[in-house]
Amino acid sequence: MNLIYICIFYQENYIELLKLLITSMSANANINKDTTEILLTTSPEFKPLIEKKLEGFDLTIHYYILDLHTIFEAACSRLEIFNYIDIHKYENILYLDTDILLNSDVNVLFNLDLASDKLYVLEEGTIGHEYWEGERFYDFTIHNKNTTAFTSGILLFKNSESIRSLFHSIKSHIIDDVYTKKNSIPLCLDQPFIVYNAITQNKYDNQILKKYVENNPSHVSVDKIVYHFPGCPGFYISKMSKMTEFWKKMTKEITKTVLDNKKYSWENSFITFLEDGEMNAFGKGVFIQEETYRFQANFGGRIHSLVFNSDYTEFISTRQDDGQIVKGVVVPMNKTIIQIGSHIGDTINDPIFNTVDNNTKLILVEPVPFLFKELQINYNKKFENNTIVFINKAVSDFIGEIEMTIPSEKNDFSKFPFWASQLSSVNNDHAVGHISNLLVEKINVQTTTINEIVKEYNIKHIDLLHTDTEGHDYTILMSYNFEIKPKQIIFEHKHMDGLFKTGIKYDKLSNKLLSLGYKKIQQTGEDTTFKLDM
Repeated sequence: MNLIYICIFYQENYIELLKLLITSMSANANINKDTTEILLTTSPEFKPLIEKKLEGFDLTIHYYILDLHTIFEAACSRLEIFNYIDIHKYENILYLDTDILLNSDVNVLFNLDLASDKLYVLEEGTIGHEYWEGERFYDFTIHNKNTTAFTSGILLFKNSESIRSLFHSIKSHIIDDVYTKKNSIPLCLDQPFIVYNAITQNKYDNQILKKYVENNPSHVSVDKIVYHFPGCPGFYISKMSKMTEFWKKMTKEITKTVLDNKKYSWENSFITFLEDGEMNAFGKGVFIQEETYRFQANFGGRIHSLVFNSDYTEFISTRQDDGQIVKGVVVPMNKTIIQIGSHIGDTINDPIFNTVDNNTKLILVEPVPFLFKELQINYNKKFENNTIVFINKAVSDFIGEIEMTIPSEKNDFSKFPFWASQLSSVNNDHAVGHISNLLVEKINVQTTTINEIVKEYNIKHIDLLHTDTEGHDYTILMSYNFEIKPKQIIFEHKHMDGLFKTGIKYDKLSNKLLSLGYKKIQQTGEDTTFKLDM
């Protein structure tokens, strides 16, 4: 019979880590209840909480109750395994820290050819480092300070007299050093004692598990069975964040919730729930859904339990460590506007400059360099500390470079109609077709597409898409995939089929929009407006 044992004490938050570990164990580890059992070493207070949290898992779970109270006692609890009353039932034993995820069949570890006098561990660091107490523990005339040490987060061993003796010597070392001699508790708690005694007694192997175990992984590998997420002992927030994010990689799932991309008030500020369990809340945070209306959020170094009303427009948050209550309400989603051919913004015929506010998400595209600079100046003057996206490119149906004919900056525009500088076009004769004595020049500009803009700037909804590109609107709009449908579209049709011509292209574009669920609500001499019929 095999035994997997885990210790949970001191911090109630660690029950959440345990649930993630047990979830991965149940899903990936191929546990056979006839050959492998789970033992949870914990306190009398934590046992009912753990039982409730782990309801529904089809695993054989036993409990070993110890009355421990400090973080050091909690760390040392793994050394009490040989005092467990039913320890005689088990041949192979695997200890796991709670900050672990199992990726594949754990029986591979139990089926290794294990020596009865070896503790199988994962190589980490060197004994000369302070994490392993260095010269305080070791005589470096005998031991090389560059000898590799190991993490004590994963311990694989036979249930043997040799390992029982090793654990006894570790405990005796701790009693003598910490409780008798009153030395300071090491930074890494009991780990230096485990490493020292295993190394000095030559009862360890820190090489074999390197094939199967990895610390703080960056990607999922089919070869790995155990993923460990070490950090400072007791630092729950960091561990939970890393484990949650990596579990999503392991399951290849994007967790979607009703809160995704919603913004809520939080005292005098705001929090935003992003996709895939992430948050923007006074910095980066994470959240998980526990029940239909109950979520747990970790941000600002604190854990918060949020309970929402039935339509998720309000919540009451209770901070776990001190019980502080915060009430929040949903903030209506700000408008998102994409304008292609923004010119300089502040003109009498611009439909958005005087209608937007600082809460509007604006993506403004203007290809002509000198006009682009003035566009930035005008909006930055209107909205200080804004988050407007300015794009100095042309929009087309491909990504690359395109030639444009533009009114030259050398013109004295005060002598022309106000719209003279608005005549930049991919059509060579467009500007002089309007004003014959206008100075023009050709420039090459980088191009993008609406699809690329939506992707690059992670746009989830579009309230208004406005194009004014002097004859290129058809090409731009017909190449858009409409996976995200703008609620409203305004485009210039006046030159869609050539200079001052509207015909076949206009009809094709109109029919496409109608087929996508839009209805035409306005047509002037220059522009047409379609609205999504919701």
